[in-house]
Amino acid sequence: MSRPVKLELKAIKYSESLSRETYAFTAKLYVNGKKYADVENNGGGGPNLIHTVKRDLMLDAAVMEKAYNELKADGDDSVVEVMHSWTSNAVTNHLIRKDMKAEFRKSIVFRKTPDDVLMSWPRPGGKRKLSVEQCVTVMRKTYPEMVTLNDMPEDEAFAAFKSL
Repeated sequence: MSRPVKLELKAIKYSESLSRETYAFTAKLYVNGKKYADVENNGGGGPNLIHTVKRDLMLDAAVMEKAYNELKADGDDSVVEVMHSWTSNAVTNHLIRKDMKAEFRKSIVFRKTPDDVLMSWPRPGGKRKLSVEQCVTVMRKTYPEMVTLNDMPEDEAFAAFKSL
């Protein structure tokens, strides 16, 4: 029985200034912890280019099956379309996660009630720099049912933050 395939995009280097129609980036695609390919896009609107390190047809098939399953892709989609979509989604998620972490450093991101829209409250800076816990304690006096993303497990907070 073969073990499940784990795809990861690492060492993502993104260039906002070069991104016009698509993300301009370079990255490394890892399969089960081993480097599988270099991935790049120049930002001009074309598909992501995937340069495999070593050809292995069995591994190529496993990678494609994993990408198809994660994307719930239509069987009519080409290999290029599926891998472009998978790598583009991975870059998008990387950039959203980076923005979320930056927002958490400067603000408390919360919902007044569990079903409310996300809001942001700047954390006091300077000499009165308060911890997240101190800010939340003060904010709960106004919003007793509030839910803070800063305190959630990262993947759960990411799912809520991504829904914006």
